[in-house]
Amino acid sequence: MRMKNLGSKVTAKNLLKLTIVVVCAGIGAALLVGSHAATPSNFIEAENGTLTGNASKLSDSSASNNSAVQLGTSRPANYNQIGVIGDSLTKMNGNGPTLITNVLVSRGWKASNVQVMGVYGMQIAAESGSPQNSTGNIINTWRAQGFDPRVWLLALGINDHFASSPPWDSIRQAAVQQDVNQIMSGPNHDYVIYWIGFDFFQTTYSREPEATAFDQTLLGFQNSLPNFHACSILNYYAPKRSNPDWASWWDYPTDEVHNTDLGYQVLRAPFYGQCVANEAP
Repeated sequence: MRMKNLGSKVTAKNLLKLTIVVVCAGIGAALLVGSHAATPSNFIEAENGTLTGNASKLSDSSASNNSAVQLGTSRPANYNQIGVIGDSLTKMNGNGPTLITNVLVSRGWKASNVQVMGVYGMQIAAESGSPQNSTGNIINTWRAQGFDPRVWLLALGINDHFASSPPWDSIRQAAVQQDVNQIMSGPNHDYVIYWIGFDFFQTTYSREPEATAFDQTLLGFQNSLPNFHACSILNYYAPKRSNPDWASWWDYPTDEVHNTDLGYQVLRAPFYGQCVANEAP
């Protein structure tokens, strides 16, 4: 009986099938990559969980919770550093550095990665009393000392002049831009800026229009700069004004601007931590 070479026929059929599978897989992969569905990425949107290894949390306004996780990279030395610069409302009767640092530590920062500088009468860009008290000089001094934080939190504006004609906040706008330029001109490329506006004991106070105008100025920067975030203390204070302890948190009637020691501790200092919550390590 004559034997048929079945093995060669099976091999030929299998080879044909395998060729078809490979071709289809290649076409499918090309389509996925072309649509970015299978494009490798170093970023994922951060939802919940603890970061490990070389994962880093970054600000990302396009993500649903305004943050993303960068994978497979080493964090720069300044990643978990934060610098806070402000006037007497940040100095907080001399207690500001401790109060604000404690708030930030409770959010996840190490105390050694936090610097806080509050200067009486300090303006946004101009010096206050002496050149070393200017915002620019503080930034330069910190950097010269090896402290160049990724996160910058500024609380300035109440000591700057309100323009006498429209655009009402043009003077502050130019000063903010000056500070932003200096921060962003640093040696790193990952800086993020948070800026706290100002408000007063009473919404009927004569300078309240300044506070409202400055909030709009900060929002303008936020809308035009991806790494700038406006922190509205007007919105933060609004629901708290009905608190029966509101008056005890202010120096009123001595002035409409400054808080009592208790007010700095329970009202103002916590807001600093709230502003930068998305940046916490």
